[in-house]
Amino acid sequence: MKKAAKQSVILSITLLMLFTFILSVDVVCAQEETYNIEWVNHQVKVLHNGYILVNDTLKFSGQSPRTIKVGFPSKYSPYLVDYAAYDAADPSTRFSISAGASMNGRSDIFGFRIDFLQGSPQIFTVAYILSNELLRIDAQNASLHYLDFPTYPSLPVKALLCNATVVLPSNAKYVNGTVEALKYSKTDLEAFTCAPGNLTFAYTGDEIQLFTVKELRREISIGGTGMIRVSDTYRITNLSPKRISAVLVTVPTKAFDVVARDEFGRKESITELPGKTGHYRVNLILPVESGGSTIFMLTYALPKEHYLKEEESTLKLALPTFENLNLYVERFSLELILPEGARLEALNSASGEIEYTLDRSIFEDSLSFTEDGLSFLDNFQVEIAYHYNVLWLAFRPTLWVWVTAMVGCVIVAVAKRKPKAAAPAVISTVAAPVTRNTIREFLELYDERQRIASDINALEEAVRRGRIPRRKYKVQRKTLDVRLNSIVGSLEELKRKIWAAGGVYAELMRQLDAAEAEIEEVKAAIRRISTRHRRGELSLEAYRKLLDEYQHRVADAEARVSGILVRLREELP
Repeated sequence: MKKAAKQSVILSITLLMLFTFILSVDVVCAQEETYNIEWVNHQVKVLHNGYILVNDTLKFSGQSPRTIKVGFPSKYSPYLVDYAAYDAADPSTRFSISAGASMNGRSDIFGFRIDFLQGSPQIFTVAYILSNELLRIDAQNASLHYLDFPTYPSLPVKALLCNATVVLPSNAKYVNGTVEALKYSKTDLEAFTCAPGNLTFAYTGDEIQLFTVKELRREISIGGTGMIRVSDTYRITNLSPKRISAVLVTVPTKAFDVVARDEFGRKESITELPGKTGHYRVNLILPVESGGSTIFMLTYALPKEHYLKEEESTLKLALPTFENLNLYVERFSLELILPEGARLEALNSASGEIEYTLDRSIFEDSLSFTEDGLSFLDNFQVEIAYHYNVLWLAFRPTLWVWVTAMVGCVIVAVAKRKPKAAAPAVISTVAAPVTRNTIREFLELYDERQRIASDINALEEAVRRGRIPRRKYKVQRKTLDVRLNSIVGSLEELKRKIWAAGGVYAELMRQLDAAEAEIEEVKAAIRRISTRHRRGELSLEAYRKLLDEYQHRVADAEARVSGILVRLREELP
């Protein structure tokens, strides 16, 4: 009896599983039969820093599916850095996309799964970015570029037509490859096509270069009147066999007062590209050699009427987006500084929650966040809401008026309590005379200080080259430092006496202080570039050029010091 019941249960379960399987197959088959892919546009574009953007735009015929898978040859999957799916007519409408979907069990195809949760479109786009490791520049002939890319997309059903384009600058020339030209097409593209490809092209311009943007650091500062100032700091590394002398960058289309500076604060030449609003070419003062790195910064202003909305005492700031970004950034950080007296209320992002750090001080709030990887595919739509009272604009002026009034009251009160003097005091305005002995002693000590400084430099060089033991170096250096400190103290005292003489003597001391300060500043800069050169952050040519410039500045300052000392010696008999 128990055996018969057991067999009956097993039979029921088997029939149920078979029915479920048949039903699911019918549903899948029904779905596959309800739509076709009328055409697909396959576009491969090389971005400014060599990363590869692939756009696959599909048009359905018949009833659009609720989910679809699109892929590419799996040999490119290790180079995938970013991806997105969106409505072709409205890129701001994003669809849910996940990577690593199975493509009919094919291990040679890497797939994306796209879910149309808000309704299926007739035309949509899947876009993804591949690493610039797939672009190579010939070391012997830097005009030749070798590109490895997916020739066609991998689709779950046959596409009646596939139009493909490799987008390069207008003056790039096709040389050869697995495709016959930069534009090609295929009718009846079979389902689950796996077609890696390559081509060689010749190009000598700067619209395509091989470098990485290690970091893009953006700082946004908002004034009390709504003025918005932005600074974008780029840190790039040259990966190509040729030097980079210019970089193409983008700013928001409404930006104005755009200025470029190098890492030392020097202005760099910047020009807007013809017919491309917000696109600029920055001509670097120091070209970046192969393997070298550099830092440069853009500063600009944004119109408040375009980015700020006011609702009573709450203001909403829409952060500038990256829809024009023509390169891929490995690391992005942003810092937002609110006006004095403002308090952050909310941060909203179209891409979901953002982890940020809020720094709340007595008078102002600032927030910052960092993310790995940034491209124009990222749905970077962030809005900041903060509370601000315009009375804070008068805070600083009112504070100063109040302080001035208090000081005035104190002065009046003290003046009323002071007894009247019997006679006005006569204050001598005659400068204290300086003796020749003072000048002579100053010159002798100054010469002694220079000799000790020279001895210290020689001692440093000797220990660096291993000519003297480290222990002996420490003893001699300590003796020289003690003597130098004593001389510096005496020189400062004599310098004050010469300053007190006024007139030409005071002017000479002022010039001497300025020249000495410049020498110390430039020597510190030389130490910094030497450190950067040792770390590999500065190429040999760039290091030599900067070193030559700094050495000229030191020589000029030392010449001014010598001239001042000659003037003082002329005062002696």
